[in-house]
Amino acid sequence: MSVPSSPLTSSPTSHYPGRVLLIQIASGAAAFAATALLAPLLLLFKLELWGSVIFALAKVAFVALVIIGAITALRMRSHRFALRALSLRSDSVDSTDLRALDAVPASATFSFFTISAAASLLIFVPDVRPTALDDGRTASLIVLAITLLSAVSIPHYVLVRRATLRLFELPPIEATTLLLRDQGRKVAPRIRRRILLSIAAPVMLVGAGAVLLAHAHARTSLEESRKQTAVVLARAVLDSPAQALSGPADQDAIRAARDLGFATTIVRDTPPDLNAAHAAGVSLTRAEGGKLVASVPLDESRAIVQFSADLPADALVPGVLAAFIATLVAAAAGLALGRAMSRDVDRAAKRVRSLAGIDLRADPPPTEIRDLARFDVIQRLEEAVETLTERFRVFAIAQERGLNARETAQRVRGLLFASVSHDLKSPLNAILGFADLLTSEDLTPAQAESLDLIRTRGRELLGLIETILDAARVEARQLKLSPRAIELEWLLTEAARKAADLVGEKVTSPIVEVDPGLPAVLVDPTHGTRAIAVIVAHALRTIVEDPGARPVRLQAHPAPAGNLAIDIVYGSQEGAADMGVLVGTPAMARARGLILGLSLSRRVIELHHGHVAVDALPDGRAVCRVLFPAAPPARRRRAPRSSPDLPPIARATFRPLDACLRRKSGAE
Repeated sequence: MSVPSSPLTSSPTSHYPGRVLLIQIASGAAAFAATALLAPLLLLFKLELWGSVIFALAKVAFVALVIIGAITALRMRSHRFALRALSLRSDSVDSTDLRALDAVPASATFSFFTISAAASLLIFVPDVRPTALDDGRTASLIVLAITLLSAVSIPHYVLVRRATLRLFELPPIEATTLLLRDQGRKVAPRIRRRILLSIAAPVMLVGAGAVLLAHAHARTSLEESRKQTAVVLARAVLDSPAQALSGPADQDAIRAARDLGFATTIVRDTPPDLNAAHAAGVSLTRAEGGKLVASVPLDESRAIVQFSADLPADALVPGVLAAFIATLVAAAAGLALGRAMSRDVDRAAKRVRSLAGIDLRADPPPTEIRDLARFDVIQRLEEAVETLTERFRVFAIAQERGLNARETAQRVRGLLFASVSHDLKSPLNAILGFADLLTSEDLTPAQAESLDLIRTRGRELLGLIETILDAARVEARQLKLSPRAIELEWLLTEAARKAADLVGEKVTSPIVEVDPGLPAVLVDPTHGTRAIAVIVAHALRTIVEDPGARPVRLQAHPAPAGNLAIDIVYGSQEGAADMGVLVGTPAMARARGLILGLSLSRRVIELHHGHVAVDALPDGRAVCRVLFPAAPPARRRRAPRSSPDLPPIARATFRPLDACLRRKSGAE
């Protein structure tokens, strides 16, 4: 798990819940505010009704937004662990968490619309409904609110989707790949659904708006017509002297008007009130049930005519039917367009998937699929895929050339090392041979000292050349090992002798300790001995530089998992900077030509299926432990004798190293 350097508050995930909540609240407020502003214009409400409509819509909006905010907070709380893991760039985020976050835009938009639409029905509640609105106008107001909520839901989904997509830049690539692979199976249905909604939904909204406008204008026209009818009825039929209104003909006229929907009442006002009514003229008010009440002043009285201006139920059928047919046509066009685009996307996806099985070094594949694309966006996508494929092809060719050049350089370097080393080794063997012959002659002390120096430096140079030869063979994978069962005492003694030759100086010989009863070790006599000798020579070189150092010790003892351990205990704290070479880490070149030998020793030991570990004693001296596999029981030899005059090393100092090697052996 990796932790970003930026604080948690600057991560996109910390703002995501608040951003989603803000989008929902702003969308709901915008939809209800647009309903309040457009109701007088679209539904032809009178301005005196505007205040009561705004107040009713404000109460509905408050209830809807509170419920939406509570549901959004609970939904974001269910994603808090995934959001926190994304903010920390944790590897614990999987495709299931991403799939749940991917469903947030659709679920948030669905809950926003359903809750807001359900809250709009509260306008029918008597405590919320404006008193001056009849049932028809109230229903028109609710339909207008739901229509505008549907229109606002589209940008609502886009904004939430955009905020969610920013989160998919944070998870590990494996989880995103699994999500995309899973979503790839559903891409065609999703494309068809979204294109269907993008075409059919606007047509449906426009149709609903057109029906509302037609209904509002028809209602207003009907109200004005019935108002004129009421005025004509009152003035033409009922405008008679007060004493004549109780006649049979007048009563029949009142009953006939009531049968036509005009409930008429004659009010006899006093002269001052009657004069005021004449001055005000015809007035039109709305009763509690939504019916219209026309007050018509007559000569000696005032007629109160109550009537209804509701349109018949079948008046909306033509408009609704036309909107429904237009929506069906748009849906059919959307389905056809969605199928065409999904086919193009499927072809493009197959094209991309086919790139996984092609040879990038070969000629480019044919591009007949791109010619079948019906949409410009798909064609641009396929062109981008082709461009990316061509770049990968160039990269693959360059990488192959680089690998070939690297292999060629390694082979040339190995051949060069081997050739030069052989050319150096042949004359050097002659020099050492003649130096050995001169030792049988009578020499002066100065001559003997010079001859000994020649022999020492020659053997050191010969060991370096052999190391270069072996390193070239290992690099070229041509080093052939012949492991066989060898007694540990002989192996350590021979390694100590070769180490003294490599050092080439008068140093104290290493102390060899072998536990009794140990089996033989399975190593190559030549290369295995030389690998141990190089490490021992490095240890001897450190005590040469430190006059107060202790002798170097070599101890063999059993190890876990059927291995045998050889502990090389340094006598000085010097040389610790070079020990990293034995475990595969860079080191300082302080070992005077033995750095290459130490690296080669580690690789040779690993070729024997062995291991090298480095630890330190409490006094700071280094300990190198070499593990070799024990020989099979059928190939074991008799146990070597241990040196009785050699003190054992304290086991307590090797406990951390033993535990480390046991864990490593168990893991393998």
